[in-house]
Amino acid sequence: MFLVHKLKLQNLVMPLPYIKSQGSEYKHALVMLTNEADSPLNLRELIYTGVSRAKQKVTVIGSEEVLGQGLTRQVERASRLDELLGQQ
Repeated sequence: MFLVHKLKLQNLVMPLPYIKSQGSEYKHALVMLTNEADSPLNLRELIYTGVSRAKQKVTVIGSEEVLGQGLTRQVERASRLDELLGQQ
């Protein structure tokens, strides 16, 4: 057993969802992928957002297979904005 208040922390780590980190940069970014390749969280845009937060170092946790499949999947937009603008 140990007492938490006696720990000497060298570096604090704070997890942030990608959406909260947009526009920010960090010395080291950690990107954790899900285990399911077809997860809606494994999309090219989300992986890019996580990786691009790093100034010096990025660590990606997940299988190469899931990363590879995620990089080929893009967000499917459903706004119909292009369709609506074409009607003017």
